[in-house]
Amino acid sequence: MMDDGLLIRMAKRAGEDDELLASVIRRFADAEGLDWNQTGDRLRVEPVALAELALCRRPREERFAEDIADIASYVGINSLVLTDLMRHDEVLEKRPFGQSAWLELYEFVRDTARNAFEGQKETWDAMSRWSWAWAAAAVVAVLVVVAAVGAKSEQVEVTLLVSEGQANVEQARNVVFMIPTRRLVTVSAGEVVALRARDSVSMGMASEAQLRFNDGTTVDLADGASLDMTELKVGGEDDPYRVELYQVSGRTLSRVQRLMGADDYFTVSTLSSTASVRGTEFEVQVVSPDITFISVKEGVVAVELEGQTVELRGGQEIRTTIGEPLQLGPRGDVTPPTITVFGPAELPAPGEVVMVSGATEAGALVTVSGQPAAVEADGAFEIEIIVGSEPIIIEATDAAGNTTTVRIN
Repeated sequence: MMDDGLLIRMAKRAGEDDELLASVIRRFADAEGLDWNQTGDRLRVEPVALAELALCRRPREERFAEDIADIASYVGINSLVLTDLMRHDEVLEKRPFGQSAWLELYEFVRDTARNAFEGQKETWDAMSRWSWAWAAAAVVAVLVVVAAVGAKSEQVEVTLLVSEGQANVEQARNVVFMIPTRRLVTVSAGEVVALRARDSVSMGMASEAQLRFNDGTTVDLADGASLDMTELKVGGEDDPYRVELYQVSGRTLSRVQRLMGADDYFTVSTLSSTASVRGTEFEVQVVSPDITFISVKEGVVAVELEGQTVELRGGQEIRTTIGEPLQLGPRGDVTPPTITVFGPAELPAPGEVVMVSGATEAGALVTVSGQPAAVEADGAFEIEIIVGSEPIIIEATDAAGNTTTVRIN
């Protein structure tokens, strides 16, 4: 569980992010001359609940009422109070244009440009250079408005809160004329960032973070975890709820709050499995590209692999391995052995003989550039090999089949 004080500090720091309600709360507090606790009193929520509200994404214009209801229910705030807060912010920001206004402007410019061209068909030769320049400018304006509307339609669906260490976030964005770009952002402990579909998150070592959805669903990310936000569609109760995450590495713990309907899904996919849930708490650990471990705390998880499907219930665990049948069973040992290299300090020239030595887990099998090395009872090993043109590759495999590879370049 995240410390309440840290959560409040994150919410305060997020006040400059216009994609989150933190910016709305900041402007309201500044306008009224209120501190954090006074703002909570005015909105009739506790300071921690105010922080949770601040870290929610803004209600979408096209689903404003539904999003207001979802956020109010999640935080425990009166929906009318939240609606008034949003209206107050619109007055402060003086925002005359919503998405519908942009569309109206687009249609006006489009029709004006079309009429200009049609009116000049019979006087092509006599038409002045300036008329065509004006018409071309109108077309450019149409394209700019279309790009603005498209960019507006990209919605923030989840927020990332980093509690320890740091996370690297790769953001996918559409810029002018809908050209996709990617931007790398480093998020440190105590900071928060809004994510959209097609964004990705990679956790640093000794780092922890949490993905938070507006409906209360959370995904904890441990150090080394890497996730791609394949699909993020979190609507109201009557809208499709579709979340698809692709886990590249590391360990995650998902707590799905919503009971899924026939058209809804929340899935975590890896190279070796897909876990689909209907309201539950479950852990996914990617051990290697071929192996994934899944355990269910409560609820039901359907695990799929190569045409096979197994349902896991609370307290059950499964290890999925590409090319092997799905079978329920305990996690067992999923920790790869460590390899410590003692020598060589430098790689000799090709053709020379070198002694490779090191240590690993007792009982592990070790190969060095494909040649088996004798392993002592304490895990120490050494072997002489002839240096080739490729790097020396040391591979250790423990009794559970977990493998670690080290390259000496």
